[in-house]
Amino acid sequence: MFVSAGMEFVQAGSGGLMLNGVLSELSRAWLALPSRLIIIGHCLNAATCSPELHGYFVAHYWTTFLTGFGGGVLTSQMLQNPAEFPLSIVSNYTLLIIFTLCWWAVNHMPGRAVAALVGRRPLKVVTKACTALSRAKLIMHCVDLAVAMYPLNLAGPLIIGTLCACGGKLMSDTIRMAQGLLSGPHEANVQTYSSRSAFLGAAFYLLSSKWEATAYMLPEEAFGALATLYVGHTIMAELTGLPLDWTKPVVDTLLVITNIPIPKGAPGNKLHTQSSLLARARSGGIGGSFGGGGGGGGGGGGNGDGAARPAREVKQEGTCADAGVGAVPVAAMPNGNGNGNGSGSGDGSALKQRAPDGKARAAGASDASDVLLKPLSAAIPARIDEATTRAARLLQQAESGWKTVARSASASRRASSPSQAAKKAK
Repeated sequence: MFVSAGMEFVQAGSGGLMLNGVLSELSRAWLALPSRLIIIGHCLNAATCSPELHGYFVAHYWTTFLTGFGGGVLTSQMLQNPAEFPLSIVSNYTLLIIFTLCWWAVNHMPGRAVAALVGRRPLKVVTKACTALSRAKLIMHCVDLAVAMYPLNLAGPLIIGTLCACGGKLMSDTIRMAQGLLSGPHEANVQTYSSRSAFLGAAFYLLSSKWEATAYMLPEEAFGALATLYVGHTIMAELTGLPLDWTKPVVDTLLVITNIPIPKGAPGNKLHTQSSLLARARSGGIGGSFGGGGGGGGGGGGNGDGAARPAREVKQEGTCADAGVGAVPVAAMPNGNGNGNGSGSGDGSALKQRAPDGKARAAGASDASDVLLKPLSAAIPARIDEATTRAARLLQQAESGWKTVARSASASRRASSPSQAAKKAK
């Protein structure tokens, strides 16, 4: 019995060693991919974000840039270590040139050939996979750097590793909310795949390979597992059209265990409703909903004539929001400068909801429309009736006044007519 138990232990140990070897090979394979091509794919994915700002090129450019690289911008400022993690928007002009060319080609090249090509499923899968791999690289780089800077601090590397991979989603949602273009809840209120995957990925890499009390694998093995999980999830979700969101059950379970309520809907519905109303009024269609841009998904779009187009199925946590991170470790860039920037959002899950007309609408857009249209359905007719009543009352007053003047004029004429006749007779 002891011999058989010993043999099973040896076999289990050899199996673990084999798995570690596979993860190491995967890590080397992911890191061997050309960094410049990964950055180009990620920039193409980020450039498709926030289509509602397409007509305002400055706002659209910086919103899409922060969607793709805002996490790195945020964490580089938090770490304050330009030697290891520079702010690449000013330190590495190559990244800015690549993103600018990709943004122009996707959004403003005559003929929109690149936009059509990026929108096709094969290239779309490739660009989103580049974003997923960039997120894994940035988490590894930021956690390694934070552990080196704060070796006895567990919270610091976890916070840095999380923000680097989802900071872009937070920034883009903030910009779009300020302009009244955010159709669903803000990422800080209701966390999507972007934030959940960033937190779980940073926690896994930190606890499995960097924290001495819990480490059970090498950092390259942890990166191999993390990158394979991110890229595999993105490819399978895009090919199948299913959410395949592995983060939601994990996070929801943790919240239930800790007695923390699961976020549902957006707080401050009055402010959200006012911003949504302004956005729809500017677009010309109160009944429409903006499509999901940098932040998150959306339903049907206002068509500019006051009518609402049917909503199409979109991934609330996906579309361009998966433009999560684009930073690559310093040593990975061909010129040795590393872009150090990133952002986070996930390719997430498609949350659909059946609308009264039987057509699918995105959950975020349907919630916003319900909050918006319910008060409007009662307020607008009441205001119209009130204005009509006032106008009718004014017309009646004007008509009665005109009749009074006419009667008095007629009476004065009749009163003066006998005196005039007497004068003629004389």
